[in-house]
Amino acid sequence: MTAPSPTSTRSATRPQQRVRLRAVALAYLALLALSYVAWGLRDDARALPPGVSIVPIRAAPGDTAPEVALAYRDTGPRDAPVLLLLHGSPGGLDDFAALSPHWERRRRVLAVDLPGFGDSEHDLHDYSSRFHADVVARLLERLEVPTADVLGFSMGGPVALELASANPARVRSVTLLAATGVQELE
Repeated sequence: MTAPSPTSTRSATRPQQRVRLRAVALAYLALLALSYVAWGLRDDARALPPGVSIVPIRAAPGDTAPEVALAYRDTGPRDAPVLLLLHGSPGGLDDFAALSPHWERRRRVLAVDLPGFGDSEHDLHDYSSRFHADVVARLLERLEVPTADVLGFSMGGPVALELASANPARVRSVTLLAATGVQELE
């Protein structure tokens, strides 16, 4: 009995490898097509996390842009001083989840998902710090918050500065935590 030659073994496995490769490629394409079908059938009305609300906000009076769906969490005593929390990028209102319970004892805490993040609207015409600040200012108006202390973390820092600059009577203090610069001035 003679052993098969290396060339005959190699030539016999090439068709098998091609068949396997085709099978893997077809399986991949089938799964890819299935994922697109599932994505198209998904229910966009998913449940919000506990305590999170969404309100439609128009950035500024007379703004022609559509309303922005803004998600926020409002906790703590309603008659206490307000602490407004603005997260960084990437991030969301849960960036402050570990600290909020400590503040909620003495403060009304508003944590916001800035436009383009978390459960807030993602399809935006403007991603500037100024636009974010305008939307947050309208939220404060809607919630009838006369003044707030603002904590801006990372990208939330420039938003806090823009908010304070445009609404000095509404912002009692600004605390910047590892904040970035104001993108419009870079």
